[in-house]
Amino acid sequence: MAYRDLGSLAMAYDLLEQGRRLAVRRGERYYEARSLHELPELHRCAGRAELARSHWRQAHELFVQLGTPQAEGILPLIEPLSVK
Repeated sequence: MAYRDLGSLAMAYDLLEQGRRLAVRRGERYYEARSLHELPELHRCAGRAELARSHWRQAHELFVQLGTPQAEGILPLIEPLSVK
């Protein structure tokens, strides 16, 4: 997330979204889930909590379907965004 760290959220988002779309086209569900797991950080930085929650939920669902351990770590990320 170097672009995010340099303050270029738009560039970081574009690159992650390109990677996500490529993963979808190639049927690489694990990499689709990884992209969906990274995108919410950018949404949080931009104040888009609902979109962050949506992507984390999608990532969680894919990781659960794939049976990967990453699924366990996502739900705690969603919870704080639900509290206003």
